[in-house]
Amino acid sequence: MTKRKHLRRKPKRRAPAARTAWDTRPPAPRQSLADAWANVPYRMKWLIYHATATGAGWSLGWVDWSTGVAAWFAAGYWVSPSAFALYGLGICAIALYRKSRPWAWPVAWACSIPISSVVVGVLLYGTGYQP
Repeated sequence: MTKRKHLRRKPKRRAPAARTAWDTRPPAPRQSLADAWANVPYRMKWLIYHATATGAGWSLGWVDWSTGVAAWFAAGYWVSPSAFALYGLGICAIALYRKSRPWAWPVAWACSIPISSVVVGVLLYGTGYQP
């Protein structure tokens, strides 16, 4: 007597569920990229805007330069002629940044690069970062 193996069919694989069993939110509706960007919170847009400006400033070397300038000021050179030139440069950068807000976004973003770079550079000086 020969034994016959019982051939079982493998169960069909189901498509993986797009959502987990405990997720009770309704699925997000399909939307365009412009609609998705419109739904991003303002603070997140602000962070993306300034983080990319700081990244551009980092690649230009402005973050390291501002860290060095912060160390130079901390060494006691508050009233030297070079310090007054830097004060004037800073005032011009702030004025340009504030004036450029209503301009086209690429121009306004480019004008925010110096301000974002200086802020991050000064914060890095406080952590002991040396370029």
